[in-house]
Amino acid sequence: MSQSPIFEYADGNANRYILTNNQLEYIPVKPEESSSGIYSGGTPISITITQEKRHQIQEAIQLLIDNPKLHLPNRVKMSGLLRNRTENVSVIIKPGPELSTLDSLLISTLTN
Repeated sequence: MSQSPIFEYADGNANRYILTNNQLEYIPVKPEESSSGIYSGGTPISITITQEKRHQIQEAIQLLIDNPKLHLPNRVKMSGLLRNRTENVSVIIKPGPELSTLDSLLISTLTN
């Protein structure tokens, strides 16, 4: 049986999301880790998700990874860093509507 990929995403503020088989974990930036020394990403949370939701998130992530037009060579403000830990693939995604769609999907999954 093949293992489901493990994805890690750092959003434009460096808050991290980790997607495993049936878990979505949010690891927020703490003020002492932020560039301003003030920003806080909030409270950490880990939730169990359905396979359907996992597939939806994985598909959104894979679309970004597979689209080289969205990739940047270096991290810039508000860009996203996506990693497929299982396949050891990392890409930087430029800020824009595609990245905002992923952000919205992850936030809505964690808050609903």
